[in-house]
Amino acid sequence: MKKIIYGAVIISVLIIALVYWLHGNLDRIVRDVIINYGSEMTQTKVSVGDVKIDMVNGKCVIKNFVLPNPKGFESPYAIKVNEFTLEISPSTLRDQIIEIKKIEIISPDIVYENAEKNTNFDVLQQNISAYLGPAKVKSPNDKKIIVHHLSITNGKVKALAAFMNGQSVDFDLPDVYLKDLGRAENGLTPGQLGHAIVSVLRKELIGTINFTKLAKDILGTAGDLAGVVQESSSEVVNKLKSLF
Repeated sequence: MKKIIYGAVIISVLIIALVYWLHGNLDRIVRDVIINYGSEMTQTKVSVGDVKIDMVNGKCVIKNFVLPNPKGFESPYAIKVNEFTLEISPSTLRDQIIEIKKIEIISPDIVYENAEKNTNFDVLQQNISAYLGPAKVKSPNDKKIIVHHLSITNGKVKALAAFMNGQSVDFDLPDVYLKDLGRAENGLTPGQLGHAIVSVLRKELIGTINFTKLAKDILGTAGDLAGVVQESSSEVVNKLKSLF
């Protein structure tokens, strides 16, 4: 009988120790998951400075998030966010579908770069699609997510392309407000949510700046890009700014 009691006490102590360990290390665990999962999904090396989680209120603050550019692009990153927040419904954390009340991404720093055939956001979307493709075995027990409100506000964009002669154009990203992401699909996987966010950003960027049209407008012709290379940097910048 004493052995049973001692055994129960030891198990209880181990459980309490585990809970305290998880509580003390949860921020780091979530940070590592974001880095590893995000890097694998985008085929880049995602970095995160810090994660702070308030389990009682269901709030998570992610700081210094950087999504690098895929291979083939000159600028070091596609998205950089000093801080963004998630507010989760704590009561759903044990459910198959986790409900996120809101995701607020404020003042993202975005680089929209055009290479020879694709933009960096084209390639990021392709990489995530490949990750989510049929070759990826999905478990029916995978957690899914519904996001009630997603906002991306006060974003700043730097547009780059080879024909810009080393110059860039800065412009404001239109604010994005989305509701009920994953509701119709009965939940999204984290990868599907990432794909949805990148797709929305790509759509807004395409709607704001069209690199093909931009090149034609700068050159005043539908074809040869050689003329732009011969112009001075200041002339190129002046032409670019006149188009916005």
